[in-house]
Amino acid sequence: MAVIESEQTGERLRIGSLRVCWAAIPSAWLGIIELTLGMATIAAGFLASDVITRTLPIMVASTVRYLIATAVLLPILLLRGPPPRLSGANWRTLVAVALGGTLVFNTGLLLGLRYTSIIEAGIVTSTTPVLVGVFGLLFFRERLSRRSWLAILVATSGVFLVIVQPAEATGTDAGPWVRLGGLLLVLVAASGEACFNVFGRRLPRSVSSIAASTLTMAIAIVLFLPGAIVEIVAGPPVPANRDGWLAVAFMGVLPSAIGVLLWADGVRRVSLAVSGAVTALIPVFTSLLAVVIVGERLRTPTVLGIVIIVVSLAFLARTSIRDGTGLP
Repeated sequence: MAVIESEQTGERLRIGSLRVCWAAIPSAWLGIIELTLGMATIAAGFLASDVITRTLPIMVASTVRYLIATAVLLPILLLRGPPPRLSGANWRTLVAVALGGTLVFNTGLLLGLRYTSIIEAGIVTSTTPVLVGVFGLLFFRERLSRRSWLAILVATSGVFLVIVQPAEATGTDAGPWVRLGGLLLVLVAASGEACFNVFGRRLPRSVSSIAASTLTMAIAIVLFLPGAIVEIVAGPPVPANRDGWLAVAFMGVLPSAIGVLLWADGVRRVSLAVSGAVTALIPVFTSLLAVVIVGERLRTPTVLGIVIIVVSLAFLARTSIRDGTGLP
């Protein structure tokens, strides 16, 4: 009995030490850690999305994905107490977040992956930092400093190192116009991710990250359900493809539930410039995962683009936090 009590005491001390260490991390750096992990889950989702788009109807798969995500998050929300009461403005913000971060982003990405490679799609989404800055200015008059714009533009330059390559150098045999259409669809997806970033920061602190994430996933179900019904009624029978449904389950748990929760909390801890720049890590993680898991080739221009993105992001994060602009 004494041994058991001693082990339990030791375990509580270890947990307490971890909490102290976590609490000691400055809020802005904690936000960057959460956002970086969130980008890693999105990058992993690119690979699963490639499987889904080749095997399942997009709207049906997306509806099931967000049902799974809601089922994962809802018990956590309910265990923390009664759901929050939201104002009309908060509901409108959540709808905007769900429209951009789920409907536009995932539909554009799934369709775009039919006509371009995983690495190429990941690189094109590194336009998101610039789009975040533009949308923040257009919607909420949030201005970025010249130094922030410079770092963001330098990070985004990695996109062109891939787009200017011929199709045969990117792992896809699509024709030039088809490939361009795929790239434009991925660019639409990046616009949705930028809206998700900009509007997500507008939610008040009274709406917890878990509440915002759960409600966003629930709204996504409503957004995708009409399209899923059309696919079921008017399309061919939904295939019982094991790999496809495993990819849907993976997407529901990791990028949708865990990834959105990390992003919802992290985006409130940092400035618009930092949160936008962190999205440039998507192509870094996507490229590395595509090489390790799928076997795509990582060419010299892509490596150079990754280096530019990482260096620019590190510069922006360090400058913003040092100048006191890391926090919103």
